[in-house]
Amino acid sequence: MEDDIIDQPAEAEVDLPEQTETDEVQAETVTEDQPEADDADDSEEIEYEGEKYKVPKSLKDAFLRQSDYTRKTQEVAEQRKEFERQRDQFQQQAAMQRQHIEDFSQLHTIDAQIERFKNVDWDALIDQDPVEAMKLERQYRTLTDARNSTVQRIQEVEQRQDFESKRQYATALEKGREVLQREIPNWSADKAREIKEFAVKDLKIDPKVIDNLLDPQAVLALHYAKIGYQSLKKA
Repeated sequence: MEDDIIDQPAEAEVDLPEQTETDEVQAETVTEDQPEADDADDSEEIEYEGEKYKVPKSLKDAFLRQSDYTRKTQEVAEQRKEFERQRDQFQQQAAMQRQHIEDFSQLHTIDAQIERFKNVDWDALIDQDPVEAMKLERQYRTLTDARNSTVQRIQEVEQRQDFESKRQYATALEKGREVLQREIPNWSADKAREIKEFAVKDLKIDPKVIDNLLDPQAVLALHYAKIGYQSLKKA
C-alpha cells in the first residue's frame, strides 16, 4: 500500500509538465499569429487625383513617383498648349500686320488712279463720247468702291489693334498690381502716388515715363530707392 501512495504523486508530477507544455504551445501559436495580423494592416494612405487610397507600404513610393510623373507631364502639356496659343496668336498678328501694310499700299495706288479722274469734265465728255464717258464712269465707280473697302479694312484692323493693346495693358497692369501687393506692405494708390512724386521730384524722371511704367520690378526699385533716400535725409 505504501508503494501505491508513493506512486500516486509520481503520476501527478508526470501529468503537470504535459499541461504546461500545451499552454506554451498555445502561447507560441498566439505569438506567431500576431505578426500576420500586423502584416494584414501594413498599408498607408495616399492621395491620387483628388481621391485617397490605401496601398501597401512597399508600393507607396512607386505610386508617388507615378503621381509626380503624371503631374510633371500635365505641366509640360499645359506649357506646350500655352506656347502653341502664343505662337498662333503671333502668327495671326503677323498675318494681320502684313495685310494692314498691303492695304495701305493698295490705298495709295487706288488714290493715285482716282486722281486721274479729278479734272475730267463729265458733262462735256458725255456730249462728245457717251460710250467713253460710261466706260470711265464705271472705272471711277469701281475704284471708289475698292477704296471704301480698303479703308474699312484698315479701320477694322486698327480697331482690333487698339482693343488688343488696351487688353494687354490692362492684363499687365493687373499682374503688376498683384506683384506689388505681395511685395510691398499695405500697397495702395497713395503709395503709388508717393513713389511717382519721389521719382519726378527727387530723381527728375519724366512724368510720362512713370505713367507708362508697367514693370513691377521697376516700381519696386523706385520704392526701395525712396526708402534709402529718406533714410539718408534723416541721417
